[in-house]
Amino acid sequence: MPPPDPQVESSRWPGIEALTLTHWMGPRPDPFPEVRARIAYDSEHLHLHFEVKDWHVRAIAEQDQDPVCGDSCVEFFFAPDPENPSAYVNLEINCGGTLLLHTQTGPRTGQKVITREACALIHRSASLPRQVIPEQPGPLDWEVTCSLPFAMLERHCGMRHPAPGTHWRGNFCKCADATSHPHWLTWAPIPGEKPDFHRPDAFRSLCFA
Repeated sequence: MPPPDPQVESSRWPGIEALTLTHWMGPRPDPFPEVRARIAYDSEHLHLHFEVKDWHVRAIAEQDQDPVCGDSCVEFFFAPDPENPSAYVNLEINCGGTLLLHTQTGPRTGQKVITREACALIHRSASLPRQVIPEQPGPLDWEVTCSLPFAMLERHCGMRHPAPGTHWRGNFCKCADATSHPHWLTWAPIPGEKPDFHRPDAFRSLCFA
């Protein structure tokens, strides 16, 4: 994961492999959104970029830590401590750039809600307005990028700055729980019919180069 130029446009991320979300939970969505995720880092930030070809897009969340999963939303779940693989961080960000950030000591247990003041330290850019109301039937393409300061993650999420060779485990996801066409997509497959992204047992390896 080399360091990027953290801009919205995917053309700003040359040479960084895109990870495609091809798996789904629940009914297979129709139409099927196309989602590509990229991850990179530098000495100070963890950078994420999502590129989405979507339909039935909405964003009604008003502030960070609102339930953005009801909107057109992408998510990154990651477990940074190999000695505690059940503990993880879940970052959720909707198409307008409003986000949610929690830590969990286990699947849906021991939740810690990160303060809005800490969330404000996360730089984010979105190609759509902060709110998309009413729902847009589409098709509608959108992109979102965010840069998470490692200093903030260390202080509020209890994780260490990764060094080259560090291995995390994680998953990239997309949902739209409260839209007219709800769906649940993932990069790493998650066994089971019931949609549930909080499955650290299904995370895949992510290596810092």
